[in-house]
Amino acid sequence: MLERSLYKTKTVVITMFLLSALYSSHAQTLKTEILWDNYGVPHIYAKSTAEMYYAFGWSQMHSHANLILQLYGQSRGRASEYWGKNHILF
Repeated sequence: MLERSLYKTKTVVITMFLLSALYSSHAQTLKTEILWDNYGVPHIYAKSTAEMYYAFGWSQMHSHANLILQLYGQSRGRASEYWGKNHILF
């Protein structure tokens, strides 16, 4: 049982390492820049539309992670399961 758990842990660690390496190499090739002004508004400069949308999604998750997760839970109809009876929508 311990060996199986250790094997799963090693697999997860290796997978996370490989994904982070792929992400960092991908991030270095992109020339996208996100500048934040004094009001917290992201200004995104990218060379392609796909890079711009990726940076926009990243900036939204960076600024509003709790709200995005709450709306995701509500849209799936499982918010009350995650956060309690106060989130039941009628």
